[in-house]
Amino acid sequence: MRVERNSHRRQTNSLSGTKYFCERSPMRLERIAPKRAYDVEVKWTRPAALKTIKRDRSRHDRDAWLYMILGKRGRRSPVIMYIGQVFKNVVSRRLCCADHIRRCRVIQKAHPGHELSVSHGLIEMGRGRMTKNHLNAIERILTFAACESGACMVNQRNWYRCRTDQHYFIRNVHYKAQLPRELYYGVFKRW
Repeated sequence: MRVERNSHRRQTNSLSGTKYFCERSPMRLERIAPKRAYDVEVKWTRPAALKTIKRDRSRHDRDAWLYMILGKRGRRSPVIMYIGQVFKNVVSRRLCCADHIRRCRVIQKAHPGHELSVSHGLIEMGRGRMTKNHLNAIERILTFAACESGACMVNQRNWYRCRTDQHYFIRNVHYKAQLPRELYYGVFKRW
């Protein structure tokens, strides 16, 4: 196979610093073992004030598996401060727990003048049912993606532990703030 000069360009992977080649046209990747991959759609609700959610709850409390705390200052776009999960709880109760009250104080101290709001994440899985392991993996992948996009995250430790043995295709729809529209986690091939 003959390769034209300048048909490839050298890029650096931001995480590992390793070099790889890619074509100028978008790469077409195929999933390996697509029947093992989990298709997940996260529908994010419009953010509501943190105080309002704690006091009055939300109509999405019972259906939400994830939530994100956003900080907004003036007319600027909201910034993701925290992504969390609720497995056997509801978001409004989780936000009233002692560790969350401390976390919100840390956020407000680090970012004075930001108004905090909460967006609920309703999850639909293409196959299988929601388990604690799936929820942990989805939360870690989302946290990793948010940290990579430059968010001021409090739970960055998940950024360092973004590992799972499952394959995921996550779509973030509706109000997604700084999260990418689509996330792929797993093994892919290119022909």
